Amino acid sequence: MEANPNEKEKKASSNIFKDCRAEFSKITWPNRQELGKQTVSVIVICMMFFVIIFCMDFGLNKVVEILAGLVG
Repeated sequence: MEANPNEKEKKASSNIFKDCRAEFSKITWPNRQELGKQTVSVIVICMMFFVIIFCMDFGLNKVVEILAGLVG
């Protein structure tokens, strides 16, 4: 006799939670010092990208203004 579909779903969901718990136990979390260093690195890289994109936007805007002045 086949098992009830609800029983199968319950077993499958309990296996998923057991698997998740097992995987989370394998994670090596950074300590406070590592986390601080990584946070600073992310902030610095974001600031660098901001400066690069800002400069490109500003420069391209000036080029478009010059070209529009020549045409118009």
